[in-house]
Amino acid sequence: MGLFDRLKGLVTTGEAERDTQPIHAYPQQEQESPFDFDESPEEWFIASRRIEQAWEDEGKREDLFYQYGIQNESHFRRLNEAWTEHQNHLVATRGEQAWREVFQDCLNAETAAMRTQEHATLVATDPGLLEPIEGVSIQDYGRIVARMVAGQDLAVLLRESGMDQAKYDRVSEAWNQRMAVDTTFTLTGEYGKAFMPASNEACGTTETPAFSWEEYIEATEAMSAATSAGVDPQAVLKQLGMSLSDYVNAGQHWGEWFNQNAIRNPAILEEHTTLSEKYRAKYALAKNDQDLEF
Repeated sequence: MGLFDRLKGLVTTGEAERDTQPIHAYPQQEQESPFDFDESPEEWFIASRRIEQAWEDEGKREDLFYQYGIQNESHFRRLNEAWTEHQNHLVATRGEQAWREVFQDCLNAETAAMRTQEHATLVATDPGLLEPIEGVSIQDYGRIVARMVAGQDLAVLLRESGMDQAKYDRVSEAWNQRMAVDTTFTLTGEYGKAFMPASNEACGTTETPAFSWEEYIEATEAMSAATSAGVDPQAVLKQLGMSLSDYVNAGQHWGEWFNQNAIRNPAILEEHTTLSEKYRAKYALAKNDQDLEF
């Protein structure tokens, strides 16, 4: 399930729960609660999500109970009920949008916490994974590739970096192998953070991508149809007037924008669904023996 579908599901689930829950007067905070729903709702949100994800693993669940100051399963369920009452009270007194703002902040905090945990897990599991290869860091490698994809001469880039072709080939292969086995995607994240600014600088662009939200969705659906039809996705991008660097840049920008705003603004979710369906239908007739028509 993709990010867009995941966020859409979260909103739908939240709305279904609100429809079936009565609106109470202002709830009394769970007396034994180590959480403050008003001041730090994201702390409970992250804790409850981690516990629910680990529910079938009794040992891990008990460890998380201890970590978050939760006494037992009954205590956890009482906290869940108090959180639902808090949510209902917020909707009843301040409106649906107020809850969406809180929910968005909770999701953003969860995303940041997951990235931090993934990085810590990677370092603990294999501290050498982030070590430079022959003196070339993952960030160095990302910047070189970005400038090369933007059209700069690789020979010039290698001279500036103090590498010859043989060393670059070894470094490139090694970094790609490391990224391939990095299940936390920490390396690809570091690579992307270095790649995008270098790509923008080389192309003379700003952090805002040259292609709009709609153009990015169209390119995504077109490449998906091309792959299914046996057509080179990069050829499709070319037909759309977009390089691979353009597409990656747009994807990073618009993906982050969607992640940070889709819950507080449900119109973004609706627009994504509408545009995806529009362009999925447009490219649905692609055949194996012909190029996509635009």
